[in-house]
Amino acid sequence: MRINLTIFVLMIFAFASVSIFAQTHGTGAISGKLFKSNGKPLAYTELELVPVDSDKIIVDSRFIATSYANGNFSFANIPGGKYTLSINFDDKPTDLSPYPTFFYPDANERSKAQVFDVKDGVKFTGLIFRLPAPLAQIKLGGSAVFTDGKPVAGAFIALRDVEYDADDFYDVTKTDKNGNFSVTAFEGRTYQFGALLFEKESRSVWEAEGPIVAAGESKVFTLGTDPPVIKIELKTTEDFHRIKEKYLGMIVFKDREAL
Repeated sequence: MRINLTIFVLMIFAFASVSIFAQTHGTGAISGKLFKSNGKPLAYTELELVPVDSDKIIVDSRFIATSYANGNFSFANIPGGKYTLSINFDDKPTDLSPYPTFFYPDANERSKAQVFDVKDGVKFTGLIFRLPAPLAQIKLGGSAVFTDGKPVAGAFIALRDVEYDADDFYDVTKTDKNGNFSVTAFEGRTYQFGALLFEKESRSVWEAEGPIVAAGESKVFTLGTDPPVIKIELKTTEDFHRIKEKYLGMIVFKDREAL
């Protein structure tokens, strides 16, 4: 029996559309409970499912869940595929989630994580995901000076986590009139400070404008229980654009041409 070519093409297109829909609109589900290391439920903490062939989080609400007050979490309508479950995947510890990247059920390395083979209609329930102890937070102090030793007042100090901060916006503080500053960071993490002084002083880095007149960086260091005293030397001949992009690249300034 002959089939009209147009109808045949439409049938192929419809079949392909159904296949694509089936791949992207799954009915798989994963649910469980998130616990602190002391056995208490951990509330309002983000978890993520990441396809095993991806080294980045997929921006999709089906792959992100937040634990409730009782620690319960759930993922629904998961497309078919293989996933790992984690917290802080490809991300640094924060005040709200002071943990290194950690995988279900009990692994620091992704190669040791459980892989969930999700298929339509398959539901993984009753998971118990217990996290390690949170990383200790340590107050870290330092100062910014010019090459002649004179303190730099009003310089913006950005702290980056070397392992994860590549082109993001970092924690930023400001030096006082004596060139001093302090921040809180996590024990065991590797950091580096960057400092930028603008010609026009402003209250916050979001309001900064005008040319950069001096900049500098600290050495890379790993924060231990005995924190180092940081001294950053700002130079007027430093590579301003490189440091600006490295530490404040996500910020749009009022006077972009001057930067």
